[in-house]
Amino acid sequence: MLQYLGFSIVAGGRLYSFSVSGKPETTRRFTMFVGDVCFAAGALKYQEGPGVCYRKLTSALHSEESDAPLAAEQHLNQADVADFKQASAPKGKPWTEKRRQEAKERLKAAPVRNAFAGAQNSAWRR
Repeated sequence: MLQYLGFSIVAGGRLYSFSVSGKPETTRRFTMFVGDVCFAAGALKYQEGPGVCYRKLTSALHSEESDAPLAAEQHLNQADVADFKQASAPKGKPWTEKRRQEAKERLKAAPVRNAFAGAQNSAWRR
């Protein structure tokens, strides 16, 4: 079982800590370094950091060989961030100009409801 333990801010980036428990009484700890460059220009949001690290660490653990264990310290690079963004991109229809115009027309045609109409006779207004 892979568990996220938290992060620390270090020079040049962030360290995300994980714990992996498998066989009875066997726990391994991993840290994943994400450089500031991965967060620059909105490439990766800070709240996405644990998710992208979790995804990369899970993948690395699945491909781990018994004779070559995974290093306790891992690094996330810009290619990993790009893969994460592509995999987590919304799959819905893009907002074309035609869809925007149709949504505006539906909004104009919708009846306007005054949420405060009933509040005029409310006990709070007395």
